[in-house]
Amino acid sequence: AARLDYVPHSGARSLTRQRTDTIGVILPDLYGEFFSEIIRGIDSVVHGAGKNLLLGNMHGSPDETVQAIRALRGRVDGLLVMPPNSRADTIVGSGTTGIP
Repeated sequence: AARLDYVPHSGARSLTRQRTDTIGVILPDLYGEFFSEIIRGIDSVVHGAGKNLLLGNMHGSPDETVQAIRALRGRVDGLLVMPPNSRADTIVGSGTTGIP
């Protein structure tokens, strides 16, 4: 394996282990010092736990929030969502169940 420079396929490993070791974060915007500080803090904790971080952007739209959540389904073990213009009950249940 070393001679062939083999690297395990993370997608295949996540199927057998049923975890991705990845935490998703969906923010209303990726621009600005405020969100970069939030991302930096989250990344510090996630990295310290030996996990990866995957970011998504909802552009402040409730519809795009649900789309972003659905796009991360199966790719993350847990999800942090920060919808400024939505309530949790409008997001939960829109095809987003089953994601911690």
